[in-house]
Amino acid sequence: MKKILLFALVALGSTVVAQTAYVDTDYLMANMPEVKVADQEIQTFTSQLQTELTAADVNANNEFNNIKQQAQDANITEEQRAELARKADDLQKGLQRTQKLAEIQLSTERNKLMKPIYEKLNAAIQKVAKDRGYKMVVSVNAVLYAEESLNITKLVQTELGF
Repeated sequence: MKKILLFALVALGSTVVAQTAYVDTDYLMANMPEVKVADQEIQTFTSQLQTELTAADVNANNEFNNIKQQAQDANITEEQRAELARKADDLQKGLQRTQKLAEIQLSTERNKLMKPIYEKLNAAIQKVAKDRGYKMVVSVNAVLYAEESLNITKLVQTELGF
């Protein structure tokens, strides 16, 4: 009985392996024309954000210098000095918020541009897998060894039209 069960498990395992393929998504993403366009748009957006951050940094530095000069005035009270310190702290926190907001905006823009590309790639992989009868497709990065005949990267590339 144990031999029959073991044979059945081996046969089942062989069937699953026979229905498995792999794909190099890194290669496909690097060569999809849509990715190149998205990368260019992300680069442009990054440049715009960098320009805005540089302007905010220049403004903050000017304001810090102004606060510093006021704080060095021998005629100001401790209350005024404390108020200037609070302004400097608020200015620093505002600059940090601006930088974090820029990071969030960049991440949001990147996700917005890349999501449809990932969806298109996944749809192509699924179509090729279904057309070829594969039950599982894994990333080439997770494969230690496989026969080249199980590589569906070129088929997916053809499905994507490039």
